Amino acid sequence: MRKKLFSEIPFLKSERLTIRALASGDAASLQELMDNTVVYRYLPTFLFEKNNGSAEKVIDKLYTECWKKSMILGVFENGEFCGLAEMYGFKDQIHIISVGYRFLERCWGRRIATETLGIRTADHHGQVGPLKKQGNQGCSPADEMQQYGI
Repeated sequence: MRKKLFSEIPFLKSERLTIRALASGDAASLQELMDNTVVYRYLPTFLFEKNNGSAEKVIDKLYTECWKKSMILGVFENGEFCGLAEMYGFKDQIHIISVGYRFLERCWGRRIATETLGIRTADHHGQVGPLKKQGNQGCSPADEMQQYGI
């Protein structure tokens, strides 16, 4: 039997990345990301973390209020917080999901989004069946994954 998308909060790990639920100890790093005007300059203003005040409040509400509409997970490279991976707009019956990323500037250009998508896709394969992934910004991580044979 196939799992439903988002039936549980995943904990995923590769050799260098960990994708997991945010915890209270991640608040300072999340606040650094939320305060970065360069990261959020072209992003919509309705993003969950931008409408819920402090990072502590965001983390408190993230897996209760936001859960089931969107899944926002922390992305960590060798234990260091890099940013957020969000899966949203999912339709279980036809297995469509949209993905988005927000990373600290110092983490840009390190192929973290590409690897994150690869880990998420591998996790879903065989559990929920094939997914149609949709990106909404330029060259999507899916395109980049295909280009590099991931």
